[in-house]
Amino acid sequence: MFGRLVQAPAHLSDVHIDEELAAWSVFVTHFTAGNFLMAREILVANNLQLADIPPRFGNLLCISIRQGSAEAVALLLEFSANPNEPEATLSHYTPLHYAAKDGRIDIVRLLLGSGAVPDMQDINGQTALHLACYHGHKAIVESLMAQGADPNLLDKYGKPPRAWSDEWGFTEISALLPEFKYNWMKIEDDRLKALAGLKKAGKKGKKKKGKKGKKGKKGKKGKKKK
Repeated sequence: MFGRLVQAPAHLSDVHIDEELAAWSVFVTHFTAGNFLMAREILVANNLQLADIPPRFGNLLCISIRQGSAEAVALLLEFSANPNEPEATLSHYTPLHYAAKDGRIDIVRLLLGSGAVPDMQDINGQTALHLACYHGHKAIVESLMAQGADPNLLDKYGKPPRAWSDEWGFTEISALLPEFKYNWMKIEDDRLKALAGLKKAGKKGKKKKGKKGKKGKKGKKGKKKK
């Protein structure tokens, strides 16, 4: 079957073709066109696993979730796509981040059932639970908590997931999470103290270097007099 799908042009008949790479190319062509039955047949016929797909084709799992296709996600997971691989973007979202953000409980369950780690953090230190709380997706919060998501992890803003549901008024979600005693003024005060400490350490380092330099000059002058 695959031989009929990918054939080298006559003028390239003497050129070596990477058959596996060619198979991946054909798979991606059918997959992105929504021809999932043909895409599956190519994977089976060529004994391909999504864990081995070349990076040039991108993170198909994240792409499929952004497009909202649970069927595509199920196919990819069936053939060993990594549910924890973050996308190479500024956000550094994993598939679970995208599903939680978009409110796709069906996809969240598929990912968790395939080994997705609920506490992976993005570039802002936020987990899927943070995003579900921020966007008000109660069912996803419940699903993540049932899989052991940590409700006390802080993001780079010093906030646990519940802080976001509190902020946006999602009281039913907040009721599912433990209270977290945080003091925003204290957090900011600690941050300023830490910065002040770094500045002082920098100044002391400069002074010490300056004193060493002066001692070195005096020693040289004394040697010349002798």
